[in-house]
Amino acid sequence: MSCRDITVSIVSHRQNAMVNRLLADMNRYCAERVTLILTENAGDPVPLQTQECACPSHVVVNRMPKGFGANHNAAFQLCRSFELVKTIKLEALPLDEIAFAT
Repeated sequence: MSCRDITVSIVSHRQNAMVNRLLADMNRYCAERVTLILTENAGDPVPLQTQECACPSHVVVNRMPKGFGANHNAAFQLCRSFELVKTIKLEALPLDEIAFAT
C-alpha cells in the first residue's frame, strides 16, 4: 500500500451499493491524495467495485462481524499516512464538500 496524505477507513455493514457510490466520488475528487482501507464487516450480495478505484486500496473481509472500534483500530494498524479518516456519515455531505485539509 503506497503512502498518501490521507488514509480513509470505510466499514461496510451490508452497504456495498452505497460504498460503491462513495468509491466513484473518491475517484472523481480525491483519488490522488488518499489510500483506502475498506472493511467488509458483513457479507453483502452486492460486490464491492474496488477494481475501479483509482487510489491504492486494501480490502479486509471479516469472517465474523466486529465492532466500530475494532474495525477502525485494525485499519489504523495498516495506515501509513499522517491522517486517518475513520468516520464519514455517507448521507451527510457530498464528497466534494468535505475538506481534506492536512
